[in-house]
Amino acid sequence: MRKPLSVVSYEVPMGFPQTHRRMEAGYKLENGIVLLEAERDAKGNYKGGVGMDGMYLHTFTSYVPVKTDADKITAFAEVED
Repeated sequence: MRKPLSVVSYEVPMGFPQTHRRMEAGYKLENGIVLLEAERDAKGNYKGGVGMDGMYLHTFTSYVPVKTDADKITAFAEVED
């Protein structure tokens, strides 16, 4: 299993910066991957996304949250098939 990736932000900027910028519920990981609450697979895993300026494309990688004892998400681990 790969080392879990830490969460660096608990909101994700979406949309074009000058016109439709908004913040969405989700996570930005230390490697730049973005995970949105609205983008989960049938098993509840988060679909990875990459991009710039608030526009994101799905990757072929899914992630599962790593939680503290207090049920707070602090990192994500890559799902291995």
